[in-house]
Amino acid sequence: MKPNYFVLSQPDTSLFSRAFALVILSLALMVLPTAAHSAAITLAWDANTEDDIKGYKIYYGTASRNYSGSIKVGNTTQTTISDFQEGQTYYFAATAYDFDDNESAFSGELIYTIPSQNSETETPSEQDILPAEESANPTSELQDSDDDGVPDSQDAFPLDSEETLDTDKDGTGNNADEDDDNDGMPDDWEIAHGLNPLKNDAAADPDGDEISNENEYNQKTDPNNFEGNFEPDPPELLSPSENEIVGLTPYLETMGFADPDDNDVHSKTQWKIIQAEDDLCVFDVTSSESLTSIKIPKQILDEDTEYIWKVRFVDNHKAFSDWSDVGYFKTDFQVEDSDGNGVPDYQDVKKATDIDRDGKIDKNQTDIKCASVNDGQHQICIRIRDAEHVESIVSLETEYPDDSQPSFNLKGKPHYIEFELINFKLYVDEFGAETMVTIHLSKPAHKRAKCYKYNPVDDDWADYSENTDFSDDRKTVYLYLTDGGFGDADGIENGIIVDPLAFGSDTDPSIDLDSSGSSGDSFPNIGCFISAALDSSKGEGTSQMWQEIHGRELALIFSLFVLGFIGKAIAKRIKHHFKGRLLTT
Repeated sequence: MKPNYFVLSQPDTSLFSRAFALVILSLALMVLPTAAHSAAITLAWDANTEDDIKGYKIYYGTASRNYSGSIKVGNTTQTTISDFQEGQTYYFAATAYDFDDNESAFSGELIYTIPSQNSETETPSEQDILPAEESANPTSELQDSDDDGVPDSQDAFPLDSEETLDTDKDGTGNNADEDDDNDGMPDDWEIAHGLNPLKNDAAADPDGDEISNENEYNQKTDPNNFEGNFEPDPPELLSPSENEIVGLTPYLETMGFADPDDNDVHSKTQWKIIQAEDDLCVFDVTSSESLTSIKIPKQILDEDTEYIWKVRFVDNHKAFSDWSDVGYFKTDFQVEDSDGNGVPDYQDVKKATDIDRDGKIDKNQTDIKCASVNDGQHQICIRIRDAEHVESIVSLETEYPDDSQPSFNLKGKPHYIEFELINFKLYVDEFGAETMVTIHLSKPAHKRAKCYKYNPVDDDWADYSENTDFSDDRKTVYLYLTDGGFGDADGIENGIIVDPLAFGSDTDPSIDLDSSGSSGDSFPNIGCFISAALDSSKGEGTSQMWQEIHGRELALIFSLFVLGFIGKAIAKRIKHHFKGRLLTT
């Protein structure tokens, strides 16, 4: 019988250089109060050691290797999945994926039967949760004719104790079948080369050499290695120069891309910055474009600190170059924060400010930082009180997302932004920690506003509303964060969360929309607009009129309306003037 062998293995030359096996460290069970006869399961597993892991994906279902559900959980080693039915047996497996969304093969499979409410609901130990092939009968309540641990209703071969699943439905069970997915490549060969033996990936081309996996098998070549492809030359660092003193958002620059292969091109660049004092990596980001220069985002670097940096290139066949030689630079003192409170002096709030309304002055507390936004008209505070795993809030700074700057005018950016772009930095007590912080606003956020994360490296914006909750009055926002996860600008689990975000919408916050999505009036603010247009004696010019109308489309409609109104008035006056002259003549 073919061994039941599943590891999370290497799908291409740059991904998952070490094998990975799913290991359940803990599994907690609870009955959800919101749904009868349903439960939630908390799973934990060992992390991969590769440096290009973006996250993990958990698969689950009621049949072995036939998963009906899956969830991406990000770069974390624990997750909770809900809505499991009591008395049902479930099968779990995991994969890892990199920043190109390349996904590994499945890990080893584990199974667990959810206890019913009338049974004892103890938290099972690791010994209670075994790989599928070692498990005993999962439940006595379901018939298992061949006593193989899988109920007949879920067993493709209920009378054969050596078979439970037939992925390609060819009548031969997976244990006996040499090609479980019927894609023309034997399972052993797929596993050895990091492919998925349960997925038809014959036409895929992970190494980008225009030879499919099936043809690679037939030609006895490696599907993860572009035959004859050489890795790019290591980058040469250009600036900052050796031991140069720089600001907190310096540009890093390398010489151009070079590769021994004539037709290879630069695909991506990986940038890494390390604190010289303690070897802590504070920035590890692979840009989605072929960059030879990058501006380091705000909040990444500390003042008066020495750093080491290095770079490596990636070609169009996903081959990484060796790392460049290391460079050194040192950051200057932060002259804009003379009092050292982590907020630029010109954004400090008034001493008596109490935005979170707890009866205490915000500036006198260490668990909250506040900054002025919109030229001092409003304030925003980040509070870490009661935030799990957060040691301190280091700094807070806002900036105006000026549309004239190309870096603020790219894909995903909401049309309207309230409270400016917010940058803050947290220290957490363990790498990869998850937490929730509270944002307090001095005025309610627009009712259609959502939270957006800004990616300063790739210059794009992403909707973060699934990780955000607003209070009923829209003045308090609960923000869920993960060190090294989606939205952490330093790109790595390092005990530091750097968060650039904004509250924005595609609806003008100055126009109150009804539930149908349209304004109460056909021409909102039209009275103000016409008065501004006609009261020219007070010096109210075109700029004032445009300020009254937010949105180019509305402004164009109103401009045409007013011009028509004025034109009609002028024509009427001219007509009256000539009519008067004719009468006097």
